[in-house]
Amino acid sequence: MDNLENPELSELPKDVLILLAIEMDISSLVKLCRKNRRINSLTCDSQLFWMNKLRKERPGLIEFINEISTQ
Repeated sequence: MDNLENPELSELPKDVLILLAIEMDISSLVKLCRKNRRINSLTCDSQLFWMNKLRKERPGLIEFINEISTQ
C-alpha cells in the first residue's frame, strides 16, 4: 500500500496533519491531497494553510506583496 493511502494517516489529529503538510514539498502535498479528502480539506482547499506555508517557505513575501499593493 502506498504511504499516501495509509488510512492511519488521516486519523491523526487535525493540527498534526497541518504541521506535517506545512513541511512537505508541494509535489508530495498535491499527491496526498488527491488521495485523501480530509487532508485535502485541511490543506489544499484552505487559503489560510497556503498563506502559512508561503510564510514559512518565503518569509517576508506576503508582507512585501501587501506593502506594494497599498502604495
